[in-house]
Amino acid sequence: MFYLNSFGFLLRYSDPETDVQGRDFSEPTEKRIALVVEDEEAVSRMIKAILEVTLKLDVTVVSNGLEGIRSTKNRDYDLIITDVRMPVMNGVDFYDWLCDHRPEMAERVLFITGDYGETNHFNRLTSSARPVLGKPFTLAALLNHCQELLD
Repeated sequence: MFYLNSFGFLLRYSDPETDVQGRDFSEPTEKRIALVVEDEEAVSRMIKAILEVTLKLDVTVVSNGLEGIRSTKNRDYDLIITDVRMPVMNGVDFYDWLCDHRPEMAERVLFITGDYGETNHFNRLTSSARPVLGKPFTLAALLNHCQELLD
């Protein structure tokens, strides 16, 4: 089934309790929280809505890595999705900060990017061993990566 959501994105959606690979997305016993670090408002709003509706997560959205640092100083997140290229502080530098100061959360990071041209970022991404989801991405790909990090 396809539908156009309120953000203008065409989404393919099946059973709200499972995705195409049979993963269980029913409500967990305790509420988990996610941080989305993304400077493009349309993308962050879409990801937030998907995580809240499908994975039943509480979601905080910030627009750059420095705001991400502020958010993670005093709060633990079960999932962190960060864009790579952003103003003020990029996602790779934010990830490096997490590795140094909040290593348990660094293991919960999913990078998203539409920019594979920056060699330094690409090299650092591949050495991080964290999952990288290229833009544009499918709903199923996003949900699968998120669920793997939450499991």
